Amino acid sequence: MEKIKFEQFIKTTPQEIKALIEKSKNINQTLAYHNEGCVYNHIEITYEIALKTEDADLIISAIFHDLGKMECTKSHPTRPDVWTAYGHEYISTQILKRHREWIVEQGANYNNVFFIVENHMRMHLYNEMRKVKQDKLNVHSCFEKLAAFAKIDKMIANKEGALTSETHLE
Repeated sequence: MEKIKFEQFIKTTPQEIKALIEKSKNINQTLAYHNEGCVYNHIEITYEIALKTEDADLIISAIFHDLGKMECTKSHPTRPDVWTAYGHEYISTQILKRHREWIVEQGANYNNVFFIVENHMRMHLYNEMRKVKQDKLNVHSCFEKLAAFAKIDKMIANKEGALTSETHLE
């Protein structure tokens, strides 16, 4: 997959994806978990980090993993500056299904991307899961990619406020 910057890559995506990415600029996230701010910033940074892996499955997963947030993000009813997006990964997989052909044209394995997008939130709770639930994920042929993507998706800010990932891909 060709290494091109986020904004250039988005120009090559299907119209629905372009529209969702544009809408993501106005979708807030809870700063305690996403100090990069809106969903657009998060997807862009996740894409740029995934690009360093040169793995088409991870790169395409970075684009799709949070697209469902545009349909389900809501402000918390009693806690200001807290936003919820329960079920966004399911909505993201529905969007992904509509673009199977495009995903394959990008050189990604559709089934791997689907598994990563569907399970990316589970990986954030992996260590708290019962062993039987961990084993359900572990046996999948794409588990290692899912684990790698979870590291890419989990961003932290360094002392200067610059966003980094807990993966050290450089």
